[in-house]
Amino acid sequence: MDNIINILFILGTSSVIAPLPLGDIGVYDLVIVLGSSMLLLLFCVWNSRNRESEKDSLVGSEGFFLLLCAVGYYVWKAMA
Repeated sequence: MDNIINILFILGTSSVIAPLPLGDIGVYDLVIVLGSSMLLLLFCVWNSRNRESEKDSLVGSEGFFLLLCAVGYYVWKAMA
């Protein structure tokens, strides 16, 4: 949690001094980020309710699916 706060503090302070360029980030990229965050949240909530012994962790199939999604996104961005 501390690392996230540090990153947000640095980015916020930097953007006050000078605007930060976003580059070629489009609406589709933001939808992918939000979707993958919601998917990760869904996996975490599902695990905390259904697996008493493995709380706060992802199983191999969920991690592999997230990795496959990330690789697919990078391949799609490289081909575009």
